[in-house]
Amino acid sequence: MKLILCGNSHLAYFWQEIKKYEATLKTYDIKFACTNFLKEGLDYNNKDSFLKKFRYNDSVSYGDKTIPNPQMFEDFILGENEKAKVIMVGMGLKGEAVYGNWGGFNSCKLPLCTENISTMLCNKDNYEPISKGLLGQIYHDYYVEKSTFLQNINDSKNIEVLAWFASPNLNREAAKYCFGEKQLKSGNPALHYEIQEDSYNLVFKESGHSELMIDPNLDLCDDNYLLNDKYKLSATNNHATPEFYAEGIKNLLDSNF
Repeated sequence: MKLILCGNSHLAYFWQEIKKYEATLKTYDIKFACTNFLKEGLDYNNKDSFLKKFRYNDSVSYGDKTIPNPQMFEDFILGENEKAKVIMVGMGLKGEAVYGNWGGFNSCKLPLCTENISTMLCNKDNYEPISKGLLGQIYHDYYVEKSTFLQNINDSKNIEVLAWFASPNLNREAAKYCFGEKQLKSGNPALHYEIQEDSYNLVFKESGHSELMIDPNLDLCDDNYLLNDKYKLSATNNHATPEFYAEGIKNLLDSNF
């Protein structure tokens, strides 16, 4: 049976941790669905094709850098009668949902986030309070979209989702780079994290997907929702070390493999 590891750039650090369990995973044919390198983006709303066909670019460009495709990212097709299990990583869940529209990180798009709202959020000198009602609606609708495409996967006849791991929150230095010192002191980022957390819990509880969601941030962040420096990859990096995923991976493998 295939085990598909699906994610964005956070998948690289997740893989470094989960591959330590080689003996547990050896019965699976492991495939990667890394969205950063795919020739065609994932069609999240098409349950008949999602996670069933992958074609990779030889490289991708980020600014003036060209990153070659690692050899582990290979084209593949999931046959009509083949079964597969899926673990999803990052892809706009939790940490990215907050910083994805802010400052220097443009990794996800929130619904209802108009150009005026995006400009306000990205302005490091604008630290006036933001409407809780507006933020609540934005994050609620965002997670409804995520929950819908998760249900589309579950409705597939041959794919079983084992878990979806959250992307990490920013460490303090990365948050200062992304939001700006004035924003941090204003409490706006913490407010975002708090409101998106409430929306996340509500939406996935109502959809019945709570048991699939794994969020290491809950035990690894301070009271302002900033990631413990122990797990920071570097000062201004929005990724976490492989150890960020360690406990969640262990618990998942102990219960499902």
